[in-house]
Amino acid sequence: MTGCCVPNCKNRSEQGFRLFRIPRNKSNDEKTNLWIKFVNRGELSLSACICEVHFEEHHFESARADNRKLLRWNAVPTIGACENLSPKIEIIDHCTTNDVDSFVKLEDDVGEAPTETEDSVNNVQLGQLKTKLKNAHHKISRLENKIKEMEERYSCIFSEDQLKFVKYGNHRGEEWSDRTINKGLKLYMTCGAKGYEEIRRQGLPYPSIRTLQHRMHAMKYEILEDDEYKVTLKADGIPDNDI
Repeated sequence: MTGCCVPNCKNRSEQGFRLFRIPRNKSNDEKTNLWIKFVNRGELSLSACICEVHFEEHHFESARADNRKLLRWNAVPTIGACENLSPKIEIIDHCTTNDVDSFVKLEDDVGEAPTETEDSVNNVQLGQLKTKLKNAHHKISRLENKIKEMEERYSCIFSEDQLKFVKYGNHRGEEWSDRTINKGLKLYMTCGAKGYEEIRRQGLPYPSIRTLQHRMHAMKYEILEDDEYKVTLKADGIPDNDI
């Protein structure tokens, strides 16, 4: 029966371990090289396999109807093998301070040394992140184009400052344009105070009545541009004492 080709790993299929043959697809040489690099040994046979313990859980397909444990197409082994421990327990009679110090130093050196396997995993993760970033850029570009189309479509209905109100949800720090003030005054004089407030309650981007009154006071007796509404401040239906 077939056994795992990873150094120090003695797992075999007859022991119940699932084995995966090293991919040899020429169209995906990068994946093949990562597998071979992980094994890190001499020339491998075409039938060389790596057992399931060297793959992380997310490398396997989940919730399969047939309950088979299959690898994902981009899976790369990342978990190294530990040397098989003998079932025989050896009793240590003597252990000097120098022995302990040497062991601690060796442990530190191993912990600090980067492994080629970690580099391989980082390269794969970096590629996945680049793909996600590229997709995010495409999505942002589509949304920006959609916003631009909507602005062009509604520019014939709303002024630029009204479009900003719709886009950002408020008008803080901005001053309503004369065009929008005139449009608001027309609606106010046509619909009255209650009708105008109802228009604003429905979310349409128009100044408050208080803002209209303030701007009209600044205009004094200036005549509105539209011929249909050539009225003065005193004739617009808003009492002087409310301005």
